[in-house]
Amino acid sequence: MGLLFKPVGIVLGILAGWLTGVLVNRLTGGDEAPDPKVREDPGLQAVGSVAVQAAVAAGTNAAVNRYGMHVWEHLFGAWPGKHRDTDAGAA
Repeated sequence: MGLLFKPVGIVLGILAGWLTGVLVNRLTGGDEAPDPKVREDPGLQAVGSVAVQAAVAAGTNAAVNRYGMHVWEHLFGAWPGKHRDTDAGAA
């Protein structure tokens, strides 16, 4: 079932990337973020900007993929991701 979910996952990844851009623009107020490669931009702000952007991207990607998996399970009755072994701790 996971293989059938791959194309859906790709579309969800594109959606997550777009949503990340929207959220980062909202957080920065539409201003151009400092670039770590530009000498004149303050270093600490540039590194912080990249860290915030990475955190937003990771969170958005996880949220979009997780919701997509829930929708897939609701529509087709099978979870497309991994399952945790619940009997591993039993002795």
